Amino acid sequence: MIFDVEKNLQTFREDGVLILENYLDDSTKLKINAEIQPWLSKVSFNSHISSSVIGNNQWIEHLGLCSFHALETILHPNLISFAEQYFEEEISLGSLQFQRKIFAESTGIPMHRDYGKGIYFFIFLNGVDEATGATRFIKKSHLISMSEDRLRSGETKELYMDEAFIQNHQEDILQATGGPGTMVVWDRGIAHDLPNFKKHGRELIMASLLPQSESPQKKDHLFRQSIIKKLSIKQKEVIFSGKQSGERNSLVQLGLEKSLLDDYGISRFKMLMYYFKFQAAQIIRQLLRI
Repeated sequence: MIFDVEKNLQTFREDGVLILENYLDDSTKLKINAEIQPWLSKVSFNSHISSSVIGNNQWIEHLGLCSFHALETILHPNLISFAEQYFEEEISLGSLQFQRKIFAESTGIPMHRDYGKGIYFFIFLNGVDEATGATRFIKKSHLISMSEDRLRSGETKELYMDEAFIQNHQEDILQATGGPGTMVVWDRGIAHDLPNFKKHGRELIMASLLPQSESPQKKDHLFRQSIIKKLSIKQKEVIFSGKQSGERNSLVQLGLEKSLLDDYGISRFKMLMYYFKFQAAQIIRQLLRI
């Protein structure tokens, strides 16, 4: 894993996005997959700590419970230095999740910007292309002030771009593509979307590093003690420093606390239907291989 901090920092400040093909070496990919696969075989529909199927995605919400090498990758000293220099302040780990697309999607996610400051990392474990779901970005759009954006209202906190804005920036659209281990790094304020795609199976690590001034927005994630012990003092500081508001709900329910399922009105019955749909698809796909 080679990450040139100074070179990438200059490009990132200008464009707001980096696409680093084959960033993960084969050894690290194998180790991460070995840690993740047992969790994917244990699917829950009642919010137990394992993997969860929600809509078209299978999630491992608390990736720090199962994959030391995924956590270590996101907390690489060069990535920490990159984020600290970019924000000119100390940082916190905002989120760390795994997502697998279990169904193709005929409708995508419209072009939008996210609120707040932060750097997102998408690490595609089995590659990414237009057929499997490749996020698009409008380069340099993170530099445009909110007052200059042409936005349309949305149900969530994201800022959705109108068609005129998108058409005026066609030449700046960059789509994520690359083989297994490709990493995409992007500023939270850059305009991005996810067009529809035809193939299921894309797997990626999703993570974020936040400036400590934004640390109240970090997720309250769980980590295994035996994994935490292997980290450096600096890496532990990135996980545990900053304020924790508890306002960022988890995908899975912890005790009596609310989860994102409550926020989006996803009932236990609907979770059960997601589970049955997923299991039926798995059986059909196995039969078609015979």
